[in-house]
Amino acid sequence: MYRAGSTQAADCLLDSKLFALTSSVRYVSSYTYEAAYEARSLTPVAGYAVGTSVFSALVIPQTLAGKYAGGVLAPNGHVYMVPYNANNIGDFDPATGAFSVVSISGVISHGSKYAGGVLAPNGHIYMVPDNADSIGDFDPATGSFSALDISGVISHGNKYRLGVLAPNGHIYMVPCNADGIGDFNPATGVFKVIGFSSVISHAVKYYGGVLAPNGHIYMVPYLANSIGKLHLGSNEPAYKVAGGMPVTWGALMSPHFNKY
Repeated sequence: MYRAGSTQAADCLLDSKLFALTSSVRYVSSYTYEAAYEARSLTPVAGYAVGTSVFSALVIPQTLAGKYAGGVLAPNGHVYMVPYNANNIGDFDPATGAFSVVSISGVISHGSKYAGGVLAPNGHIYMVPDNADSIGDFDPATGSFSALDISGVISHGNKYRLGVLAPNGHIYMVPCNADGIGDFNPATGVFKVIGFSSVISHAVKYYGGVLAPNGHIYMVPYLANSIGKLHLGSNEPAYKVAGGMPVTWGALMSPHFNKY
């Protein structure tokens, strides 16, 4: 992650090359290197060497602030960028350097749509709802996009930030303002919420999660003073407190505030 002022960039590593997935980008910086994003063609504008690595900026013909939030590498080798304020999915081919867009304005067009995406075993990319009342469903093989309505289950803003594919094939969505973990099964299209408001209920809790070798999903604290831990059992996800009964959610307390 590179930050400079209000600039944000998410990194994607493919074929030993580092590409920046831009959001609210005017420039990015790496140490003393800066590259202005003013051109309108996808061309490397400059490079900054760090050891044997070289960073370059590939300018894209998109100037909207907060365009994309996260990216997913698909089986076809393309990197698909998840629309936040953009009314399109960014499609980047690292093999050729070509960038194009897949319009979704006919399906959904408001701001702050999705925050992160996950490649499922069926080859589709599912986009995690932030303010959208739907899960974005994109099929790289056909270029088709649809919105899977979840408004009957949850409909407030800033629901989730990023998601994790678990060994059971479900996608678990990390709660931001939601008082529960989003549990989506791509095989059936069923979405539900694993509630945990009795453990933690304030806003902007976590931002992203990681599947660990022990099978647990750990969620990264933003304003939460804890690391979220989701235990995936043989049936329903649960967190077991030492010496206690299983509950749907547990928190590992941390003394750090707003650290990550």
